[in-house]
Amino acid sequence: MKKLIILLLASSSLSFADTKEEIAQIRKQYNKIESAKDLEITKILTKEDAAPNLGIITRFTNSAGILVKQTIEWGGDHGGVSRTAYFLNGEIFFIYSSMSSWQFDPSSDPDSPSTIETLREERHYFSNDTCIRALEKEASSKDYKEALKQLKAQSNKEMNDMESAEAHLKEAYTMLKIQDHKELEEYMAL
Repeated sequence: MKKLIILLLASSSLSFADTKEEIAQIRKQYNKIESAKDLEITKILTKEDAAPNLGIITRFTNSAGILVKQTIEWGGDHGGVSRTAYFLNGEIFFIYSSMSSWQFDPSSDPDSPSTIETLREERHYFSNDTCIRALEKEASSKDYKEALKQLKAQSNKEMNDMESAEAHLKEAYTMLKIQDHKELEEYMAL
């Protein structure tokens, strides 16, 4: 029994060490892409009359023409989302999401309503299309600048919601298929 417990502990330590090393490699690859100066940029935009579902897909390819980064941005009446997927050898290894929304403050005077701004960030680390780590942080305030200040001051927290990781991964791969504004508008109308 003692041998089994020691074996299980050693196995979980190796798994944690492997994950830690994978995340270090992901960060290294992320920094390499973010610091690249020679990326070619291609954009697909919805037409202005597609409101309120306005959107942009921005793709970044390296000097060999290989996709290394794709950003999806869209907004509506009460907020917006920016989600960036990073690629290595055709696979996503990291997704960064930034979301903002606002709602009327239920405690405000109906004759002079105020709003509450909510900002959220998520970071998903992937290995072989499996999320190995997910982080989040969120802040709300009646003032956008204050919410932003609060968000920047916060530390990331571990996320247990792997459904959002899977949804973001699926979305990023689906967006790769979109080639023009009509296809983007059809997708966003869903």
